[in-house]
Amino acid sequence: MSSKKDKQIAQSRHEDEVLNRALLWIGGAAILIAFILFLNRYYVHYRTTEVMFAAAIAKALPIVVILGLVGCVAGAFLAHKAKLAKKSMKWLVALSVLCFGLAVCAGLAWRFSGTGTQFLCAVILATAVLALVYYLYQHEFFVISLSAAVGIVGLWLVRRAAGTSYTSILYGYLVLAAAFLLVVALGARKLQENGGEWKGRRLFHKKAAYPLVYLTCGIVAALLVAAVLLGASVAYYLIFVAVAWLVVMAVYFTVKLM
Repeated sequence: MSSKKDKQIAQSRHEDEVLNRALLWIGGAAILIAFILFLNRYYVHYRTTEVMFAAAIAKALPIVVILGLVGCVAGAFLAHKAKLAKKSMKWLVALSVLCFGLAVCAGLAWRFSGTGTQFLCAVILATAVLALVYYLYQHEFFVISLSAAVGIVGLWLVRRAAGTSYTSILYGYLVLAAAFLLVVALGARKLQENGGEWKGRRLFHKKAAYPLVYLTCGIVAALLVAAVLLGASVAYYLIFVAVAWLVVMAVYFTVKLM
């Protein structure tokens, strides 16, 4: 009886820890989105009476980038020291990630203005959702969701960057996306051969849905190739195809949890 009670207590603590980590991601995302909305209002879409304020923000953004990167490095260093001392490093890691997020947001808003803020809002929301998926769902669904997200961003870039000065960024991203999908497919194959384990650590369940991982990689790759070949107007509709596939996967894995 005591052993069963101990297991229940341990399970309860694990669930609380998972919930706290998920809430940290949501809280961090809320802070970053508030920062982006501030920039969108007073830096991108400022009024004629707010020109001086917008100019001050423009001068401050590079400083925010530098301070954010310094905070990220400092947080990572302190987290490493806490790990060596066998102390909790949760808040230090969260601080490091938040500082890095602020630096990235400030840098992209400074470099790409309105396009950068729109892109950042979507990416931050997607990151928060992916964090929830990672902590609450099967890990293969997290990989599937991440692969689909990579494809959706690629399709968005095809629609927005094709034929503009950002074409080099588009093709650079597509190369990285192709490499990512290849790594995911090969990694899933390796895990399947080892029963879901990697160097003695279990990453996937023994009965993980590996075929869906392969299928997602194939679908995302096909959508990106089709978008590049058929043009920006088609890429817009292919985004809905990718989202629809992600919704189908969400329903499937939600049912599996029940």
